Amino acid sequence: MLKIMVKYSSKGEFKVKKCVIIGACDCNLSKADLDILKESVVICADGGYKTALKYGIKPDFTIGDFDSLGYIPDAENVISHSSIKDDTDTALCVQKALKLGCDEFYIFGAVGGRIDHSLANFQLICKIAQDKHRCFLISDDFFVTAISNDTLHLKPQTSGIVSIFCMGQSVCDISIKGLKYELENSPFPSFTTLGVSNEFVGKNAEISTPNGTLLIMVQRCRDISNTFYI
Repeated sequence: MLKIMVKYSSKGEFKVKKCVIIGACDCNLSKADLDILKESVVICADGGYKTALKYGIKPDFTIGDFDSLGYIPDAENVISHSSIKDDTDTALCVQKALKLGCDEFYIFGAVGGRIDHSLANFQLICKIAQDKHRCFLISDDFFVTAISNDTLHLKPQTSGIVSIFCMGQSVCDISIKGLKYELENSPFPSFTTLGVSNEFVGKNAEISTPNGTLLIMVQRCRDISNTFYI
């Protein structure tokens, strides 16, 4: 099993505030990805348990209705739900992590596969941002995050795509600095393709909105710690 740092206090409570959620979509975990797991509460969402087994990861919790996995794991801290429910398995994992005091989320295996689940996960991280927590969906090709009435800081890169979408309301005001296409307090409608395919130009970059929620997709050219100021 993957060696994990000591994550518990003397009272048996979690000391770490990061949470890694592993979803049911196929994903490849790099060494940098596995390093995030070492300092996080790890929760598998249903079929994500299969990915955990593949990489020798012992999750702290496994949650879901287990329709994707096809069986209920014989493991510690398994929380089984009916398939008739109002939340996705990933959303249930987020709720559990919030109860444990986590405020920073890294979700693997949540993009790809069924397009409706991918869209649900985009909406989920927007809600996490609105609740003033940071969340990243990590796929093989992109990092996806969201901000709400906030600023995202990006480290300099010489290449790579950044796409931005207004979510949850008709218009956001937006400022973009340090990317190829910049904006200054510009109205940014939700039903537009204006924010697709901006580019890094080797500078520190900022994306901000004072009055809305932005979904931001960053092409995965480097590890996450070398992409964002977190």
